[in-house]
Amino acid sequence: MSWEKITQPKHLGGVRFRDFEMFNLALLARQAWRIMQNSKSLSARFLKALYFPNSNFLDAALGSRPSQIWRAILDGRDVFEQGLIRIIGNGETTRIWDHNWLPRDGGLKPIAVKASNPPKYVSELIDNISM
Repeated sequence: MSWEKITQPKHLGGVRFRDFEMFNLALLARQAWRIMQNSKSLSARFLKALYFPNSNFLDAALGSRPSQIWRAILDGRDVFEQGLIRIIGNGETTRIWDHNWLPRDGGLKPIAVKASNPPKYVSELIDNISM
């Protein structure tokens, strides 16, 4: 075996993977998408019953005794969440400083606040009287 063959990236199914960690995170983000899109699937219902029975998937916490699978899925969810932009609606569930909600290049949420007691939800920014 020559040195060149050892240093070449491995081929898996005709695709070259140089960064297995990024590839793994992409697959985990895809799994997070599946859990959100198909909440009636057996795996989504099982995970909900076990890890987030009283919340939704995006707000689910790690918990006190998480499995390696749950830890990995939450890593994928965190990657997946970076690209999500919330639809505001009435703004009552969108947290200004925590959720991505500004459709623009760069940051998808506000960067800083100047007020001492800033609003927490987008609904507090909406003027319902002039609508």
